Amino acid sequence: MTQFDLRTYDNVLENKNQLVQNVLIVCFRLLIVISYIIIFILSVVSLSFIEMRQANKDAFIYLIDILEQRDRYDEKRVNDMLTAVQQRRAKYEQLTMSHLCADGAEEAPDGKERPAAEVVDSGGLKCQEIKRLIDYNARTLLMTEQDLIFRMVNLTDYYAQYVDGITRKTPKIIFLLRVLDSKNPLLALWGRLPIEVLAVFLLLCMGALGGEISVTYAFCNPYLKSPGTVEWFYRPMAGGAIALAIYVLFRAAQLGLGVQSQDEGTGLSLSIYLLAALGLASGIAVDEAIHTIQASAHRLLRGRKDDRVPPEPMGPR
Repeated sequence: MTQFDLRTYDNVLENKNQLVQNVLIVCFRLLIVISYIIIFILSVVSLSFIEMRQANKDAFIYLIDILEQRDRYDEKRVNDMLTAVQQRRAKYEQLTMSHLCADGAEEAPDGKERPAAEVVDSGGLKCQEIKRLIDYNARTLLMTEQDLIFRMVNLTDYYAQYVDGITRKTPKIIFLLRVLDSKNPLLALWGRLPIEVLAVFLLLCMGALGGEISVTYAFCNPYLKSPGTVEWFYRPMAGGAIALAIYVLFRAAQLGLGVQSQDEGTGLSLSIYLLAALGLASGIAVDEAIHTIQASAHRLLRGRKDDRVPPEPMGPR
């Protein structure tokens, strides 16, 4: 009876271990599927976003400028600046009322100062000059205050009118506007990134997508060896890193051959589809891409080594 109970306990423990193992396998597969879906969505959205941005380049630049001005002059920040200006202007007005010059230092009706006005202050300035300087600073702060009030009142309305006009003129920019003016700060920051940074982001996404395609193909093809656990994560990450390395070598080759100067204007030097294809190919053919990087590195280092001038012999003359 005791032996039967032990066997039953072993069977129950084995079933529990098998259940835990099956749950871990399911969670692992769900994690892979979710991460691969995210990579695919990021690749598609990035490619579409950059293409739409390049097609509406001028409108996009003006839109970012207006958004940055509106965000920079938000209500809380403008109110703080306005309060600080008003407080400083009030101090200058109090200083104007307290800084009274002597009667002899007053100006005559004809605009000429009386002799008593030669009395100077501790800073070497005449009393009337100090008073005029205080008045000038107070008026300058008043103009700054009015300018802040004008911006706070009219900037939001100007932004709304600009958005209405640009969406009627270019309806395709509505999607870009939702991204640029998103309530999510990370999404808005991503949408306002320079085009060169977005291009590198697209390159990494396409490299990861290529690695995802290669490992999924190896898993679904019965004639190929099924990928291991590490490969499901290694291939996409390696694809993105290798795509970036291939792009750096490609750009270095362009500069070395004189196809494009490093001091040329900003903008994408490659077609967006050529850039995406470069990243995708690097992710799919990881082994071939690594061999290409190694061969390029060997040629570069060997060329640098051959260019060195051999030292002169140190023997007796």
